[in-house]
Amino acid sequence: MESVNNGELIDSSRISVVIQGLTHYIENDKNCLFYRCVNSIKQYLPEAEIIVSTWKGQSCDESVVDIVLYNDEPESITSDADINFKWNFNKMVVSTKSGIIASNREYALKFRADLSLIGIGFFRIVTKDNIPENRHKFRIFQNPVNISNIFTKTMFSSFDYFLYNLSDIVQFGKKEDLLDLWSRDLIDERELKNAKIPQFFFNHFSYHGLKVCPEQALMTGWLNSHRYNVNLPYTSYVSRKGFYLFELLLSINFNTLN
Repeated sequence: MESVNNGELIDSSRISVVIQGLTHYIENDKNCLFYRCVNSIKQYLPEAEIIVSTWKGQSCDESVVDIVLYNDEPESITSDADINFKWNFNKMVVSTKSGIIASNREYALKFRADLSLIGIGFFRIVTKDNIPENRHKFRIFQNPVNISNIFTKTMFSSFDYFLYNLSDIVQFGKKEDLLDLWSRDLIDERELKNAKIPQFFFNHFSYHGLKVCPEQALMTGWLNSHRYNVNLPYTSYVSRKGFYLFELLLSINFNTLN
């Protein structure tokens, strides 16, 4: 996750790392993904607070991190068309939000236990002070939040372009900004299903009859908490207004890094 960036490099003493979801912990196996993840954080962010936000019943070596949260695990949402398909966005909301709430530092990193750091370039924050006055109303965060370009699907970066498709894999920014992004209600199963999908649109999620994918659910929920009233009838839906609003909000509120 190295990137070339001219912003302020945030010192690790100001950062809480929230490792959310499954711990991928294997007892007595120091090479398992959980230890690789934690060791990489300690290597590149030596003074960071490390929080694991997982589920009741999961195993975790509490001696190598600062805080472990054992949350009640929500049910996965399954597709009527395929009972083996699992939609786990609600799980990600619960574990991420509780981890950010428990953090004690100015900045937070949303991370997963199957990831490892390979550098510190992701922890530079570029402020955007040259935004035209007529676009200030689209600024929601104090400072832009850093996200990965993986699964951030824009017209300029992805063949299978989706509106409001914001990467949820790894995110870094002010604690209050990340909490604002993740402070949404869980999605009701009835809200997600029964999408009226045109036959000429096809993708992995529409095949299962689901209105939005998790990345879309994250951004639309966040925007609607700020009274944008965004409603996607199906994953592949596009409109000129939606394209303009998505690109504008993305460019002002996020730094998308390679």
